[in-house]
Amino acid sequence: RFPSSASIWADDIAESEGHGAAARVFDVMLNANSTNACVWMPKMKSREALQMLSRLVVVLNDNTEMLGGWTASLLTWPKAATTGIVLAKEAAADVIGSTSLVITQQNNATTATELWVNNTLCGLGLCPYTASMTKAAIGLDSVDVSSGPIIVRHASSTLSSLLCDGDRTCEPSDAVILGALFWNAVLDLARRPETEVATFLLIAPNSYDGQLEDFLATCDNLLERSCKAVAADSIIGKAWFHPSYNSSVVGHDSILPGHALPARMVKEYVDRYYSDVEGLDLAAVSRANDAVRHTPHATVNLLRRSQLLASKDAEAASLKGGKQGRP
Repeated sequence: RFPSSASIWADDIAESEGHGAAARVFDVMLNANSTNACVWMPKMKSREALQMLSRLVVVLNDNTEMLGGWTASLLTWPKAATTGIVLAKEAAADVIGSTSLVITQQNNATTATELWVNNTLCGLGLCPYTASMTKAAIGLDSVDVSSGPIIVRHASSTLSSLLCDGDRTCEPSDAVILGALFWNAVLDLARRPETEVATFLLIAPNSYDGQLEDFLATCDNLLERSCKAVAADSIIGKAWFHPSYNSSVVGHDSILPGHALPARMVKEYVDRYYSDVEGLDLAAVSRANDAVRHTPHATVNLLRRSQLLASKDAEAASLKGGKQGRP
């Protein structure tokens, strides 16, 4: 845990590593033993780096309540000797969510998620690029992407044993825990080779399991926006999964959820190639698409951007020169 009024010197973060800055900031909010801290990043002094940090500060302040009362401000020369993000938290701020995560929950959730990968995702052939827990991003060798394992991480893995034992003195919110879990995984994808980790499945704090809209709000308003703020989308891709995922409820029914096509696109496809088919059940198509996202627990899938680009290239190459017509 960081001490009172902690001052963190992060000279290991290069000026182009906005993702490293985000990871360190969330780590401080997670482990702070007080209500204020500062993360000093002396290498982040270029105009582009300061713009990234400024955008990150805006995202954090827009989500203060979700973060359990944390606010942020950016210090730069000449007001400070070097670049830093100051974090402050009201001592009496209410914590949104609960960190009552125990080892048994972690083990059970991890096992359930691994079984879902092997039996559902792979067993039903829902993802053409995943063969098993130990072999993902397959079939992309032709575009210079190596396969590697899926790593499942549970939210409780980010917490100190003190917090897991129920110390609520300076308890982080569930959004802070999920954010720290997410950004540490982003760092791993940026720094570790594909053969060590192809993709992450990040299991959120268990309070999100029964709160689909709260989970999506955290993902969309905090994780997604912070990624854009620090240009992390050039490194990673991401998708949200949930036991009760419902694309129409959350307004995602017009986007492409992984390998599942929205019902309206399926209808256009059927109308074009299978005009003799009657009674297409669009509601059933929508339910099937949502089922692809039904994991045992609220989960963030973190992928490498290189994999996503490579899969598009591989699919385009396989279709090149192919004859159009009814499949």
